[in-house]
Amino acid sequence: KGEAGKTSLVQRLRELETGAPPQPLPHQADRTIGVYLTTLQGTFVVHDFGGQPEYYPFHKLFLTQGALYMLVVDLSDESSPTAREDALLEQLDILGASVPAAAVVVVGTKA
Repeated sequence: KGEAGKTSLVQRLRELETGAPPQPLPHQADRTIGVYLTTLQGTFVVHDFGGQPEYYPFHKLFLTQGALYMLVVDLSDESSPTAREDALLEQLDILGASVPAAAVVVVGTKA
């Protein structure tokens, strides 16, 4: 889902890696368009996917065996607890269908 904090999480990981002082987090208007690639620790490649539904079909193009997948969930979204859970289960189903036995880490943000 868009605005879960995926890009902000990648930004903070990069700041930790480089020792750079924390910068302001991206604004809502600076949403990810498509996919951004970032390399951390010289070998850890992060694919930061746009979370809007119109990008979902393209996500499958980047799913590969042997990768670690991180699903980011906005825990502050109180619009509907079941909707948040349904969206997470949908993403896990898509991932499981594309990459059976994928290693997945679920990260809660904005708590």
